[in-house]
Amino acid sequence: MAVLSGEPRSASMRANCDSEVIEFDTDLFINTDVNEPDTALQMMKILTV
Repeated sequence: MAVLSGEPRSASMRANCDSEVIEFDTDLFINTDVNEPDTALQMMKILTV
């Protein structure tokens, strides 16, 4: 996960249904971890699927 490592990464994906894509940077991700731990946990569960 580039958001944590700071290393450049790229990815391709294709949705099988209508989808919403959300882009966030490292600062937002870390801020969410610190201030909204329940939300951060849900995000991490989704990202690891």
